[in-house]
Amino acid sequence: MRCLAVVATLLLIASCSTPALAQTGTWTSHGPEGGSISALTVDPRSPTTLYAGSLGAGVFKSTEAADSWIGLGPANAQIVTLAIDPLNPLGGREHPGQQLGHPDDTPSQGVSTHCPRLVDDGRGASAVVYAGTLGSGIFKSMDGGTTWQASNSGLTVPTVRALVIDLSNATVLYAGTSFGMFKSEDAGATWRNSDLTGRDVRALAIDLEVPLTVYAGTNSGVFKSINAGASWTPILFGPNRSDIRALAIDPQTPGTLYAGLGGGSSGGPGAVFKTTDGGETWTNTGLATPEVRALAIDPQTPSTVYVGSLSSNVFKTTDGGASWTTLNTGLINAAVLSLGIDSETPSTVYAGTNDGVVKSVDGGASWNVMNRHLTNMFVFALALDRATPTTLYAGMDQPEVFKTTDAGESWVLGNSGLPPNITVQALAIDAATPTTVYAGLFGGGVFKSTDGGESWSAANVGLTELFLQALAADPVTPAVVYAGTNRRVFKSVDGGATWTGAVLFADVTGFAIDPATPTTVYVATRRSGVFKSFDAGGNWFSFNTGLTTFATQVLAIDPATPATVYVGTQTDGVFKSTDGGNHWSPVNSGLTNLAIQALTVDPLNSATVYAGTGAGVFMSENAGDTWGPINSGLTNTAIRALSVAPTAPTTVYAATFGGGVFVLRQ
Repeated sequence: MRCLAVVATLLLIASCSTPALAQTGTWTSHGPEGGSISALTVDPRSPTTLYAGSLGAGVFKSTEAADSWIGLGPANAQIVTLAIDPLNPLGGREHPGQQLGHPDDTPSQGVSTHCPRLVDDGRGASAVVYAGTLGSGIFKSMDGGTTWQASNSGLTVPTVRALVIDLSNATVLYAGTSFGMFKSEDAGATWRNSDLTGRDVRALAIDLEVPLTVYAGTNSGVFKSINAGASWTPILFGPNRSDIRALAIDPQTPGTLYAGLGGGSSGGPGAVFKTTDGGETWTNTGLATPEVRALAIDPQTPSTVYVGSLSSNVFKTTDGGASWTTLNTGLINAAVLSLGIDSETPSTVYAGTNDGVVKSVDGGASWNVMNRHLTNMFVFALALDRATPTTLYAGMDQPEVFKTTDAGESWVLGNSGLPPNITVQALAIDAATPTTVYAGLFGGGVFKSTDGGESWSAANVGLTELFLQALAADPVTPAVVYAGTNRRVFKSVDGGATWTGAVLFADVTGFAIDPATPTTVYVATRRSGVFKSFDAGGNWFSFNTGLTTFATQVLAIDPATPATVYVGTQTDGVFKSTDGGNHWSPVNSGLTNLAIQALTVDPLNSATVYAGTGAGVFMSENAGDTWGPINSGLTNTAIRALSVAPTAPTTVYAATFGGGVFVLRQ
C-alpha cells in the first residue's frame, strides 16, 4: 500500500438526547485489520506496553508487545503524535516532576546531571499519555489510555503534530502545531504561545542534560531554543534542508542530533542530517530516500539509528550515519510513518506503517505484521452479495478491496491489478453472476473483477472522466452498469467493456435503481439535487420539489413500494418522497445529526430505515417518521456506508472512516 493522504471532511458530531429505539444487539468491530499508524510509542516503564495512533480510530494500546491491540479512543480522533510521561505510574497519584528512584528530589530547572531511570521498577506502567491530533488539539489520559479528556485551554491551533515532555519536570510540555509552538507548565491544563508563529512544527526534541535546550523541526528547517522556548534560532535551513519531518537526539551525548527531511515542495529526495555540536554544523549522512517520516535511536547503543520513510523501507546505521543498510524483509508496500524501540531490549523495534504495525526482534533484519484487533481502516464503500449475504466487499483507500465470506469474521485482500494511491469510492455486484464485481476509483476509473475480487482489470474504454464516486448495476439486466463521476453520468450496456457519456453533467454522489422498473434511475448530486431518468439514462429530469438543499449525498428505495424514495443530504438530513420523487418532505424527527453519509432500507422490513452520519447510525422503525441512535458498541461513529443483509436476524454492516467495518445483529 501507499501512504495515505488524509483530507478531512466535516462530520458533525452531535450529543443531543433522542428517543430510544430497540437496539437489541451491539455493534462489534469486524476488521479488516490494519490501517495507517501515524504515531507509535513504547512505554519506557513497561516496554511490552505500546500505544499506536491512528488516523480515524483514536489510540490503540497493546500490553503484549504488539501481539494484540485494543482500541481506546478518543472516538474518530486522528492521532499524529503521542507522548508518555514515564514519571507517573499506574496505581500512583499524578506527581509530575519526580524522577524515578529519587522521589524527594526537587526537579532541576536547567541542568540535569543524569537521565531518569525509566524502566519498570515494580510500580506499573506509565499512567499519563498525551495525544496530538489533526484538528482536535490535544487529548490527555491519566489512566493509561482508558479514558481521555481534551487538554486544549489556551491552545488556539487545533492541529498538533509533535509533543515532547521535559523529563526533568514533567509538568512542562511543548506542542508543535501547524501554526507555531505552544508550551504548558501545568501538565497540559493550560497552554500559551511559545513563538515560531506561522511555522508548521512537525518534530520536537529536548536535551536531556540541559532541558532548557529544545529543538523544533519545521517546514522552514530546524530551530533551537536555549531558554525553554522563549526564543528560537534557525540552525538548519535553506534549499533541500527545510522540510523537516523527524528529529532524534542522542540520549547519551545530547549534542548529537539527527534531522529527517521529506522531499519538500520541490519534490526532491529525503535525507538525514546530523550534528554533533548542538546544531552549529551539520552533515548530510548520505541516505537518499523518498520522504523520511520517522527516526529512532537505540538508547543503549546510540550509534545505531533507524529511519522510516515512504519508500516501504526501514534504514539502519550502526556507525552514527556513516553507512546505511536497507531493511525491508517482511515490509511489503508499507510506507513507514513512525518508529519505536524497546528500551530494555533494543533489538526489538516497532514500525507504524500505512498497513498497521510491524515488529522486528532482530534489529530490523526481518519484520512481522502485528495487527491482531487493530482495526483502523478507512472504508468508503460496501457491496453485499444478495444471493450469498455472508459475502461482503469493502472498498478502501490505497486502493484495496477486501472480501469476507463469513459475515466479517475474516477478510481476504484482493487488489491484484489495481493501481496505487487511489481510493475505492464505489462498488457494485452483478446480480446474476456475483463473482463479477465493479470498483469505482477516484482518479482511476472503473475496474472489474470476474473472479470474486481476486484480480482486477481496467474497464475504462469510453470513460472520459476517471474520478468515480458512484456505481450501480441493473438488477434485471446486469450488463447495464451506471458510473457517476465528479462531472458526469456514464453508462455501459456490455458489462463495462465500453462506456457512453450520458446527457447529465453533474457531480454525482449516488444512484438508486427502481427494482421493479429498472429503467427508472435516480441520481443524487453534490450541488444540483436529485435527477430521475425514465428511460435508463437516456434523458434526465430534475426532481427537487420540497428539498431545502441541493447538496444531496445518497439515495435509497423502498423495495416493497418503489415509489417511496429517501434522499440523504449533506446538511439538511433525510427527505422522503412517496410519489417517485415528485415531492419531497423532511423526515428528521430524532435525527440529531443532519449530515447524512449513508442510507439503506431493510429488505425484509421496509419500514425500517438506517441512516449513517458523522455521529453514528440512526434507525427508524416507521419509515422515517421518527429516528433514534443505535450506537452501542460503535467505537467509530464516522459512517461512510451501510448495508443490510436479507436475513433473520437482521444483520447490518457499517463502513467507518478509520475504524473498519462494524456488524450489528438484532
